[in-house]
Amino acid sequence: MTADVVRESGGKTHISMDTLVSLPLLQSVYLECLRLYMSVPIPRRLRNSVEVDGYKLSAGDYVLISSHLAHTNEQVWSAQGHPPNAFWAERFMHKNMDETARLAPGDFFPYGGGLNLCPGRLLGKQEVFAAVALMLVKFDFEFVGYVDKEGRRTARGPEGFDFDKCESRGMITPTLDVLVRARRKAS
Repeated sequence: MTADVVRESGGKTHISMDTLVSLPLLQSVYLECLRLYMSVPIPRRLRNSVEVDGYKLSAGDYVLISSHLAHTNEQVWSAQGHPPNAFWAERFMHKNMDETARLAPGDFFPYGGGLNLCPGRLLGKQEVFAAVALMLVKFDFEFVGYVDKEGRRTARGPEGFDFDKCESRGMITPTLDVLVRARRKAS
């Protein structure tokens, strides 16, 4: 973190939130994490009757829309060398996008939408950014390896996420955990 984001004075750490939330790579990583690793159900009431895969749904019926399906739609999220189901830190930088620009309604809705838009989304984002900034300023991190669900070390990296067990339940569970070693930085 640069001095214009985090500064120390009087034994306290001060974060410039305005500068922090304006960092393009941090913004992109945050949005990519929401896009790929969050899965929430969005309830909607149909205004018109529609047929989907042979199922007839009537106007007034309630449906649940999966954010995961929209957030991994190949027509929206594919980029050369970067499939929609793979993490790409620069995805939102590459498309020169932010949370509202250049996406059609329904392409990206990690916070819900309409009257159900999460009222804490901005505070939550600032909390995540502040926590990341403080951890990076105060600690050095070293990758150690991967462990499986039983805690045994494994040489292979995560093969993906267990979407079947996590669909529309919030955070999607990885198939493996990452071990890191954290060391407090010298003051």
